[in-house]
Order: sequence, then C-alpha cells, then structure tokens
Amino acid sequence: ASNAAAAAGIAARTHARRPSSGASMMELAHQVHPVAAELVAAAAQGLRSAGADAGGGGGDEGDEPMYDFRVCRETWFLKVLTSASEKYRQEKGTPLPRNKARLYEMAVEAEFGTVSQEVANLRGLISRVAYLNMQHQRRQFDMGHVREALGSDLKARYDRIAAKASWVELSRGGLIPFVKVIVIPRAAGMHADDDGRDDIEVEDLIFQFKNRGVQEFLAAQVLVRELKVEPAAVKMWSLANDEVKGSILDTSFYEHMLSLLGEMQHTPKELFPTSTFSNNSLSRVGVERLATMHTTFPHLTVLDLSNNLHLNSLKDISGFKWCHTLRDLRLRNCVNLTGTLEDIVGRTSDGSDHISGDVGD
Repeated sequence: ASNAAAAAGIAARTHARRPSSGASMMELAHQVHPVAAELVAAAAQGLRSAGADAGGGGGDEGDEPMYDFRVCRETWFLKVLTSASEKYRQEKGTPLPRNKARLYEMAVEAEFGTVSQEVANLRGLISRVAYLNMQHQRRQFDMGHVREALGSDLKARYDRIAAKASWVELSRGGLIPFVKVIVIPRAAGMHADDDGRDDIEVEDLIFQFKNRGVQEFLAAQVLVRELKVEPAAVKMWSLANDEVKGSILDTSFYEHMLSLLGEMQHTPKELFPTSTFSNNSLSRVGVERLATMHTTFPHLTVLDLSNNLHLNSLKDISGFKWCHTLRDLRLRNCVNLTGTLEDIVGRTSDGSDHISGDVGD
C-alpha cells in the first residue's frame, strides 16, 4: 500500500509538470524566459549560430557561461526545454544552460522534482536501466532488463524493492518519468478484471526512453559514478586500457553520450586520469569524437596516435586545436597522413604554438 501511495504521488507530480495541450511551445517559452522564446525560434528555423557569436563556450571553473546556440542544432531541444521550463519558472534568474549536458541536467531535475525517498528510489532504477541500455547498445527493453538493472546495482543507495514496485505501478498508466510504453500486446498481455476494465500484464510490456538523449545523459552520470566507486568492474569504459576506450570512441551508438561526457564538468579528468591517450587503431571518426570530448573541459596533455593507418589527413586531427591542454602530439609512422601542421596547430593568446610533438616518418 505504501509503495502504491508513493507511485501515486510521483504520478501526480508528473501530470502537474506536463504543459497544457493548448499552449504552444513559443507561448510556453515566453512564460519561462524571454531569451528562451528566441532559442525556440532559432531551433525551429534550424539556425546553426556559432557558439562564439552567442558568447558560449568555456569559462572559469564554477561559472555559468552564456548560452551556447549550438544546442539548437538538434530537434530534441524543443522537447527537453519543455521539461526544463519548470525550473525556470520556479527559480527566477536561473541561468540558461551553457551546453547540452547542462540542459539535460536541468530537464532531469525538473522532471524528478522533490528529493523524496520514493523519487530517489525510482530515479536510481531509471538511471541504472539507462546505463545498462547503453552498455548493451539497446533502445527498447522489458521487465527482464529492469530486473537485470536492479540485480546488477549491488551497491545501490536506494531501496531496490520499492523502486521496482513504483516502476510496476507507474508502468500501468504509462507514467514512468522519461520512459514510455511502446508495445502493449493486447491479445496476451491484457485481460478484463472483475470490474470489466483491462488490466495490463507488466511482464509483457516493451519500454523505451522517450528521448534517447536522456538515456545517454543518465547513463553518462552513472558511468562516472561507477568509475569513482569501483573502476575495475566497469565494462563500458576502462581507465587502464586505451584500446577499450578506442572501441567505444569508434562505436557510433556512443557518439552523443561521449559528447555529453565531454560537456560535464570534471568528467574528462575522471575518464582520462593520467591525461594521456595512446591508440594505434583509432578511426578518423573516433579521433573526432575524442577531440569533441576535450573541447569544453579539455584535459589531455599527451596524444599518441603513432602507427595509425586509418588517418589520411592531418585535418582529421584538427579538432584538437581547441584542446589548449594538449602539449605532446605523436604521429610517428602514420604513413597515410597528408597535409601540413598548420591544420592541427592552434594558437595561444600570445601567438605561439601550443602543441609540440613528433610527426616522424
């Protein structure tokens, strides 16, 4: 009974946070913040304004830089802004998010709302499900996967039994935060109860996160937390093995999650604690993703791509010109490389080169 009451409370808050169907996105944005309306308009028109033009990008640690318009490039921005709008309404003067990771963080906080124990239980389970979904490269999942998530979270700081009960209760009404029911097999999964109403068999339901970006963000948060608690047990990312990192960087399924990890403050330091990376088989796309991870909060100081046969142009490494921490770039025996060092060497404020290294043969 207590679990049902907790689930009912979460469901009530979920309904309360949903915008009315009569309000357009633009009207909602005007209620939230005058600048938010401009962002919605920019996103709707598909504008790709440079982050520098909007004053976006880095800043001193702890500062909240101005909004980076690059987050308008994806259509999901419109949906996530709706979830984040509650925080804007409640806390006047709340700064607009500087990047996608911060936007998702605000959306998650707005959706889960109060820090009650029942919400913490459900949030812990949802996050764990997202993490395992990313680890196994899946979008759709069922109750078997939910139980797998509970069973794998041996050091959970939430009540796993209560979390499962809330999940089951909320799934009957499709009210699990950020999760939707996409398959309800009517023939085998529903039957009429004593009141003549259809009763859903939860075991037959197929779930999916409403927004893949939310799954990726929640998984990114869990990944960083797991690396802090027991790094040797983490299968998705290895702190000690750059070949494992390389396989993740080369997998397209993880592209957006890697981008989010790069935008989460302090995270690059957690993922690359030695500030070095060495891999001779990373693809051109993998190198680009590695560079993206070190654009907002750069951390790498040594990058060794020697003996790599996949890189064809020094322009493939050009993303690292924005990684101001990089001091040593090694490209020995990359026999297919063409181009000039000007393609990859950035400039510091005094005009001097900030990358030195060994290009070799």
